[in-house]
Amino acid sequence: MSSRVASRSGGLTKPAARSASGNRGTGTLTSTRSQSSLSSLDSIAAAGYSTKAAAGAVQLEARYTAAAISSTSSGTIELKIHSAADLAPSQPYLKVYVSSPDGTNVKETKGKTKAKKGGALVIYDEKLTLTIPKSQKWDIKTIRVQVSVWDKNAVKSNVVVGGLSFTVGEVMDGRVGRGWYKVLSSAEGRETHASLGSYEYPAYGMSRADSFTSIASVAQEAVLTSDAVTGGLQLGIDYIPPIGKQNQGTVIIKLGSVVGITAKEPYIKMYLSVQDKDNKNTKLKSKVRRNKTRGQGELTLNESLIMDIPNSVPITGDNRLQIMVWDSARLKNNECVGGFSIALPEVQSGLISEQRWYRLLPHPQ
Repeated sequence: MSSRVASRSGGLTKPAARSASGNRGTGTLTSTRSQSSLSSLDSIAAAGYSTKAAAGAVQLEARYTAAAISSTSSGTIELKIHSAADLAPSQPYLKVYVSSPDGTNVKETKGKTKAKKGGALVIYDEKLTLTIPKSQKWDIKTIRVQVSVWDKNAVKSNVVVGGLSFTVGEVMDGRVGRGWYKVLSSAEGRETHASLGSYEYPAYGMSRADSFTSIASVAQEAVLTSDAVTGGLQLGIDYIPPIGKQNQGTVIIKLGSVVGITAKEPYIKMYLSVQDKDNKNTKLKSKVRRNKTRGQGELTLNESLIMDIPNSVPITGDNRLQIMVWDSARLKNNECVGGFSIALPEVQSGLISEQRWYRLLPHPQ
């Protein structure tokens, strides 16, 4: 079971091997990797490529709509850019456009998101529509949709730091839909994409290595060292909008299981943090359970906790739901064995209702 928890290697898990079947990966590639396809992007100067390594992932949704017979286009691709996580730029934005199988860009189709402040989670929540021009030369299914990540805060000019792409055909047959996609190098991203599975998903934007700096109530001696933190927590979160003005909505945290943890008597503690300050009035605890797995298996929790979001906690990216796993089987003090946090806009979005695995992160030493 522990294989289902996203790893911490390089901040991103290794994507599954690319497969023409389309279950995971890219499907059939329609162009070869070469500098000719890169040089066609003549709007990028030679100095326009970032020296930063591509990193992070983008959460998007793609949908194709066929054009009418009388239309001058071959249809449209609607891209919903939901969010991004762990991107390299300090002020990232996404640029999208269409390219032909020979690597030529169709500049008339270009669109872009607003630039946002970088961080563990960047929420865009933007819709971009690409009109696909008719072509006598290319089959529409072989035309590619390019999604590139740019840094607006570069010293000299905007620079591209990576990207991904997929064919219109992959959108048509459902191989590319709604999900998380790894940001690849600029060269590789122009020709392919790497889809991230549901178990990797929570590691991108859901978890922050520095999210526990706000927990002043945790003494240093009651925290596991970084190399001792293992395992993950499975949960789903429902958001119920408020009725009236008594609060900003209600959150139902559906605890599923924990896996790969060494805590003998684990329980889950959670509460809201407001700009790195804890709101202890929102604190919740699960039942304490006896763990006989010794870190080698899965322990079922099957418990739901209900939390109201008070009006004093705005639903912004700076405010988060803190979730921690504790061990009560200690001689003196309970011990924090790891955790993670989730930005409240992501909670409100409804995108994390389905139960998923979240990697446990260590408390800073």
